[in-house]
Amino acid sequence: SIIGEISDTLTQFLQAIHPLIKSGTPLVLTLLAYQHPGMPNKFITLKPLLDQLDELGYEQEEVLPTEISSQLGLTGVDPYQIIYRRPDQIVARAIVKLVKI
Repeated sequence: SIIGEISDTLTQFLQAIHPLIKSGTPLVLTLLAYQHPGMPNKFITLKPLLDQLDELGYEQEEVLPTEISSQLGLTGVDPYQIIYRRPDQIVARAIVKLVKI
């Protein structure tokens, strides 16, 4: 599947840069997120990749800290990824923050 191929490519990228960056270095990435057919607020993301971050030597941190989303009056927001999509697009972007362990 295309998602599997993209996940493999990103895994290879994270493995390749791991020895080149210091521990604590943040990486902000945009990952593909596909709108779930018939469900405008549901997205298919690269969750399998995110589930194996510790094995790759990274951890995911909040992109939008809870205290900030509360101050802005945002509810039901996943603090670990921000989904960005224009109304005419099927493919969205999931913005995530990783930190090298």
